[in-house]
Amino acid sequence: MTVPPLTHLGSHVVHAEPAAAIAMHTGGAGLILGADTDDKPVTIGLFRPEPTTVVAISGLALAQLLSFRALAIGAQILVQTPRSGAWESFLHLAAGSTGAIGQVERAGPNRPGTANQPQLLLIDNDSSATTQHRPGASFATTLTVHDQLTQWNVDSLGGADMVLLQGLSMAEARLAGTALGIAAPERALAGLPPDTVVIAARNSLRSTRIVETSIEKWLIGPIARHASKGGR
Repeated sequence: MTVPPLTHLGSHVVHAEPAAAIAMHTGGAGLILGADTDDKPVTIGLFRPEPTTVVAISGLALAQLLSFRALAIGAQILVQTPRSGAWESFLHLAAGSTGAIGQVERAGPNRPGTANQPQLLLIDNDSSATTQHRPGASFATTLTVHDQLTQWNVDSLGGADMVLLQGLSMAEARLAGTALGIAAPERALAGLPPDTVVIAARNSLRSTRIVETSIEKWLIGPIARHASKGGR
């Protein structure tokens, strides 16, 4: 399959091994994010016929992991980020024959996708400020990633179709609990293992343990929110 360039930067292509490695991260119900306590796959509906918004309070590693696994289902991905250096190596190595990925400083309007070729706009927001609401499109998801949860961006949680929470502090857990209506948020959201992600969607709360493949460990590094990435 030939994928047209997303931007003037074009798309990136990698050797067959990383491209094949991401094929295992799809399932009939969506994208496989991790495993539950019984080691059964936990999936998320990252792409839907209707416009979808996802907010993640997490590290850069989780954002890149989601991107890498979205490529397996044929997604075309745009990464809007002010820190291009943190993405350069990943963008160069990650994309395979199933999807395409590019980087922009500011993305245009969301383009509609299809079930076989969904669109993902990943907004890497390294500040504590909220981002402007964007009009949606079918089979197009906007994933906004914040390094930290503060009073300045907490309102974005309530308007999202899905929220992913990783490595929250007590203060962040209280903010998230208030925004999402979670009882005893300090217990439910704070002090969790570094590889655990809490998924809040459709008035439900569940957690998953991220299991990285050897390729993902090499490409992305430790999944912990505050872990520093190793060299490539």
